[in-house]
Amino acid sequence: MTNRAESAKLNWPRWQQVLLIALLVVLIGNRLTAMVDMAAYRSGLLGQVALNSGRAIPDPNAPAGFGRMVEVDPNGPVAKAGIRNGDFVRTYLPYYYQIRPKVGDSTNFTLDRNGVRSEHQIVVEPLPIGHVQARNNGLRLANVLAVIISILVGCFILWRGWGNPAAMLLGMALAAIGRGGSNQPPWATDLGLAAPMWWLLIVFNALVVLLIPFAMRMFEQQAGSLPRWHWRLFTTWLVWCFVSLHIYGWDRFWLTYYLNWAGGAGYPSLLMSISIAVAIAYLVAGWRKGSAAERNRITLIVFALSAYLFATVLVSLDAMRTGTIVGGESSASLIYFNAAMQGVVAPGLLAYAVLRHKLFDLGFAVNRTLVFGSISLILLVGFALIEWAVDHLVPKSWHEASAFYSAGIAVGLFLLFHRIRDAVEHVIERLFFRSWHQNEAALKRLVAAAAHVEKPEALAGNFAAELGRFTGGADVALYARTAEENYADASGATIDADDPALAAMRAEQGAVVPVELGSSIEAALALPMMHQAALAGFVLLGPKPTGEDYRPDEIEVLGWATQQVGLDLQAIRVRELEQSVIKLEARNANLSDVLAQAAAIKA
Repeated sequence: MTNRAESAKLNWPRWQQVLLIALLVVLIGNRLTAMVDMAAYRSGLLGQVALNSGRAIPDPNAPAGFGRMVEVDPNGPVAKAGIRNGDFVRTYLPYYYQIRPKVGDSTNFTLDRNGVRSEHQIVVEPLPIGHVQARNNGLRLANVLAVIISILVGCFILWRGWGNPAAMLLGMALAAIGRGGSNQPPWATDLGLAAPMWWLLIVFNALVVLLIPFAMRMFEQQAGSLPRWHWRLFTTWLVWCFVSLHIYGWDRFWLTYYLNWAGGAGYPSLLMSISIAVAIAYLVAGWRKGSAAERNRITLIVFALSAYLFATVLVSLDAMRTGTIVGGESSASLIYFNAAMQGVVAPGLLAYAVLRHKLFDLGFAVNRTLVFGSISLILLVGFALIEWAVDHLVPKSWHEASAFYSAGIAVGLFLLFHRIRDAVEHVIERLFFRSWHQNEAALKRLVAAAAHVEKPEALAGNFAAELGRFTGGADVALYARTAEENYADASGATIDADDPALAAMRAEQGAVVPVELGSSIEAALALPMMHQAALAGFVLLGPKPTGEDYRPDEIEVLGWATQQVGLDLQAIRVRELEQSVIKLEARNANLSDVLAQAAAIKA
């Protein structure tokens, strides 16, 4: 599932790639625009929040175009217009209930009560301070932000994995998961804009079915190609989802109730649940046939998709019960759960699988820099908020009294930030990177002792064993230069001195990845032993048994250790040569004495 499994890239013509990018920009832009707008509205950033004093939900017993009113606030504008719970109402325009309400606007309603119809006008009022809806708006804001996180994770995978079929399928599916509210942006106030916006929001849910071919590709990487009927069945399901969701969009927009038999408001969540469940089934089947490293990755994806599945199933059941998606006072706990699953658990697991376990070859490695950069950013934002709070809570007279007061606050926060940041980094190092430190310390301990080893064979064997331990059991081979001007290991296997990987090590004097250089060497990493700008030897490391890639800090310490041990091996060889020279000189001296004595006797 690493480089070898992701070698197949998309080879579409340029115009097809441009068309696909344009389509994704439109769909994702539409979704993000609607949800960011809704998040800003729920938080009050766009002015006064309207009081939703009643909701119209689909009801198969209602006349076409009418909705049944529920949760009518007895003190709200809907009740003031004479509407009660259970009444059938139709807005003008009929899709007006999908448009975000704006304080001060008025809309006309047709009331149908017991078959008698009357006209009413409702003036939208602002949300009173302390109203229970304010709490619900906060919950829905959290839910919207959670979905935005999921979409951004999908966009990240699309960006970094472009051309990788499995990565693109997963990225598009993640961008379609979740829901950000049914209301339209304020500028979509006429049929020409509202209908396409609503249709895109609904049909975009169909892209969740792309999780199925993603899972099928993951399965094929473990067990080989699937029979064609699997792909044909998926194509049929994809067409059904697009067609039925198109009908659903019409149904919900015009309140015609064609799909009420299929769950009504919960129908998109139902389709999502089925698609995610099928994808999980393929992933589990692939997990059973995968290696230990591949199972680690697949397990994370299964858990992430299971989090999405639980959330969508509960949303679907709630929608069937209430007639709307995540609506009603009883949905508070569901909103919390939905936000946690879609905004924290599932994206977190997927991000960990992509970044830490290299689910795809995205050319991206997570290390201390990323972790500490994120921590520093969080702390910096936190202190900025503290400074803002101090500026607004401390009386202005204190600020105006002396410039030294404000300077003292700024300096204090600056000094405090660095102290807290250092303390947090220390804690993070001990919590998250303790095993890294211990692993690195053991390697450095062997390198320190290498200078005291007497025989090169012993040092080479000890170093190879330590590298195997350091890498978690990866294959290790140490090659040294021979008299024939090539390189050989302990088993006698040789590598030509002009191999591209060896030439690169001479030129760069650092670690290289042989496969990236067109070398025939089958190794994940090659580490040089340089001596006076010459390649005296090198170490080949195979892939880790866990399937993880070598981190930048690991490559750095491995390169340093290899170079130091290479110098120690060279020193041992020089010492052995010196001892050999001393022995030869002694033998020559003895021979000279013998010859001198023989000459003297002869004379």
